[in-house]
Amino acid sequence: MADRDPVLEEVSNAADFLVYPLSDQAVPQAPYDPEEGIVTCVVHAINVCRGMLAHEHVRSAFIELVRQYCQTTERVWFLQGPMTEEKLEEMTDTFLKKVLDKFPLIFLDHSLYNPDSLSTHCRHAWDGEFKTSDQAIVLNGQNLAQMFTLRVIADPSDPNDFASRDYRNYLFITATSIFHEIGHVFFTYLLKGVEGTDTPPQTKAYVVGHEKKTEGESGSSLEQMVFGGVVYLYRDRDRQTPVDAVRADIVVLVQGQSFGTLADCGTPFLLTETGWYQISQDTIENTIKCSRLSLAPSSNNAFLSDFTFPFGHSDIAEDHTTLKSKGHDMPDYPGLDPQAHSEWPNVKVDY
Repeated sequence: MADRDPVLEEVSNAADFLVYPLSDQAVPQAPYDPEEGIVTCVVHAINVCRGMLAHEHVRSAFIELVRQYCQTTERVWFLQGPMTEEKLEEMTDTFLKKVLDKFPLIFLDHSLYNPDSLSTHCRHAWDGEFKTSDQAIVLNGQNLAQMFTLRVIADPSDPNDFASRDYRNYLFITATSIFHEIGHVFFTYLLKGVEGTDTPPQTKAYVVGHEKKTEGESGSSLEQMVFGGVVYLYRDRDRQTPVDAVRADIVVLVQGQSFGTLADCGTPFLLTETGWYQISQDTIENTIKCSRLSLAPSSNNAFLSDFTFPFGHSDIAEDHTTLKSKGHDMPDYPGLDPQAHSEWPNVKVDY
């Protein structure tokens, strides 16, 4: 009998989330059944992200984001007087509680053929009460189809099995991508999603490769404060090995629909102030084991976890000229909003 692998076998509370597919033409479809295998993969990543959101270090980062916003914005709707630490904490705690109680909608966009287009958040205006169920995060459906297939074929008795390793890398990159998008949802909360209001340009990541970016980027800023840099996925150095021949023979199927053959997952890197560093496999393994489901409540209703921030990585920076993203020669994601599609009212389910 094969050894059990808790990462591959975690049973997630998939019924607590709504995951919608977008067709290969980016048309919204009825939500997935919670028992669908690809949904359990998504929810596993969501629960890793939720575990991060319950961490005190992450809470402190969100408080700092509110502080930056208040210091760089002339009129702040939630300040009736001077900025106080209590008000910053109140805004942060209210947001985090809403996200942990009811996660934003998730869309899997199967029209995304560029694997570099990991995720996005389409900002929706709100007033009165901020409802996370009115906000959405779009994930790359092609990547998630690959991730699901890897989980199916992985050998739980062999941690060095390429499918097991690649599944873990996909789980890590999906969880950190969702976390990045929660940083954008946070600014939808702070900005009320009003058209024409942007994240302050000072709120961005100060890492190599981002020097010429002039617009605000709350997701990357949050990553740098928590992870110590911004997570990127680059092609594996060993992609011309016999393993790739094995991958090329495996067809990716989700609900009977083919998504081509299994491709190279890639290697997670961390872009910091000083260079490009490969994230350690121990960090990846430790992070994906710390899901919201595995956390134990403490007496003060906080959650205890074994997350280690910032992320551990190699000691020597990589020569970035040798690194290529998986989709470096492919067109970018056009940024379509599934909730603005004419078909959305016909498939929308109350949540």
